Amino acid sequence: MAVTFNADKCKVMHIGGDKNSNRHYMMKSVGLQNTTEEKDLGVWISNDLKASFHVAKSVSKANQTLRLIRRTFTHLDCQLMKQLSVALVRPHLEYGNVVWNSDLKKDMQLLEGVQH
Repeated sequence: MAVTFNADKCKVMHIGGDKNSNRHYMMKSVGLQNTTEEKDLGVWISNDLKASFHVAKSVSKANQTLRLIRRTFTHLDCQLMKQLSVALVRPHLEYGNVVWNSDLKKDMQLLEGVQH
């Protein structure tokens, strides 16, 4: 049984310098799309291998979940908010942190902004 690739689902990401960024790749007479960010196993990877894009996406998803909590619950005390944050918001911020653990100040400010 042979494995076949769907050329429409395949993409090309150039990591590092721009020396090959103008090259076009083909598969089965279909041109492959160039990309600068791609999601793999829930972690966003950019062509510069920095975590800023993944952090921004995670913070956006966490803030979206916080807004959903505030709209859904009419009465939120500190204990309930803490339980909901730990169960629903924190996993978005912690997923894949071994991969993207960033020392950039702007990324840390984004992550800490969700907690405030």
